[in-house]
Amino acid sequence: MKYLVTMSPLAKVFQPRLQKELMEKPDRIWKKEEFNVIVRRMCGLDEIFISGKPKAVEDPNLIHWLSGGTEGNLCQETDNSGIVILNVSFDAIGALHDMIAMTTLPKTEQEKEVRKVNKDIRGQIKDAYEAARKLSEERVMREIRRVHECLKRQYEINSEAGMGKYQPSLSEFLCAYVLKKEEAETIERQKEITSQFSKLMGM
Repeated sequence: MKYLVTMSPLAKVFQPRLQKELMEKPDRIWKKEEFNVIVRRMCGLDEIFISGKPKAVEDPNLIHWLSGGTEGNLCQETDNSGIVILNVSFDAIGALHDMIAMTTLPKTEQEKEVRKVNKDIRGQIKDAYEAARKLSEERVMREIRRVHECLKRQYEINSEAGMGKYQPSLSEFLCAYVLKKEEAETIERQKEITSQFSKLMGM
């Protein structure tokens, strides 16, 4: 059994029930808020994840398909979900607490050990969530770039064939919006760095 989680707010752009609202309020794409990510399995069943909340999954094949493996890059089909493995064992944490409680240490010593373990556990969980957030972001951005490349190719095909302009889907439009905004922010950051460097060098 492993715990899976989706951490990237950008996964919203691939959720059909959210797309119309995102078109009206595109800044919500980046908003850190709770939302459902629904993944349709080949058997027809839906896997529902709540962003930021771990979900225990036992089937190793399903874990691999949903998460794309440990590095998140082995299943293109589910990149858009941003689902990744959360590398922390909640069962082991519970067992560790039980083990401390069953020791013959005096009560004050037990409390001290529990506090020490809790601090270590909080650190491990924080690190695990941060790693999951980064990997989740990578998966979703990989799909956003893939969708945008396909969109550009479709425009080229229509142009070469003398057909009318291709009408992008809501997913394609939102992916293009994300990339354009991130590109603009990158250019702005580069300008700021250049400006700071110029001041530093007295230019």
